[in-house]
Amino acid sequence: MAINDRNEAIAEVNAAIVDSPKVSTATHRDLLNDKILSSVQFRKDVTGIETPSGGNVVVSFLTKDFATITTSSNISISVTDLPDGDIKYIALTKNAGNTVSFSGITDVSARRDYVDTEATYIVYRITSKNSNIYAVTVNIDNDENIAGLTGDVSKVVTTYSGWNMDTTLSVLVSWPSGVTFANFLSAEVTIKSNAGTGKYPLLSGFGGSGFLSGLGGSYVAELSGLTLYRGDVGGFFDDAQFNNADVEIFIKYNN
Repeated sequence: MAINDRNEAIAEVNAAIVDSPKVSTATHRDLLNDKILSSVQFRKDVTGIETPSGGNVVVSFLTKDFATITTSSNISISVTDLPDGDIKYIALTKNAGNTVSFSGITDVSARRDYVDTEATYIVYRITSKNSNIYAVTVNIDNDENIAGLTGDVSKVVTTYSGWNMDTTLSVLVSWPSGVTFANFLSAEVTIKSNAGTGKYPLLSGFGGSGFLSGLGGSYVAELSGLTLYRGDVGGFFDDAQFNNADVEIFIKYNN
């Protein structure tokens, strides 16, 4: 409303400020945490046992983070109660030769052939994104550690020079500083030819049976270090191009 006269009486309204209840920072934080906990289920390291039925098992993650499964036959795994963003784990114990398949889950694991033909213990990380569920192996036959669940993983590279693989079946590489038989997890061994023009993995038991066999060699973790085996006589590494080979070993171990 326009004011026509400066002397026109203007009514002022004084709004009374009513004191509101004061909430301390600590109380507000607790209320917020209660609200979060009521909407997000997080049960760290809660383990549950799942029993297959007719070669199938449905894992519910409603009240657990880690599911264990034991089977002596081929198995198909599906999961329920896994909201987007959640990370859970499945530990599977089986016989060598038992195949593993998933229903409603995309398996993005490496070494799928090894899992089905030789592996007897596999841990899968199960995640959900955009309502799609994925599985990936994080432990196969105890050659890997699950970071955050069983300890912190460290990595180190050590070398060995001058292995005459043409005439010498095996060499012992001592543990590098910080690594022991007790905290050792896994190793990747790479062989470099004499000429330095090629690098080749020392495959664990590839093409043969037992620790002393395998066309691609193998390694054994022992109290004093890693014993490396070149593989079968006449195999790939039993050759003059590897009579002065250098070795690079990438080791993972627990702190």
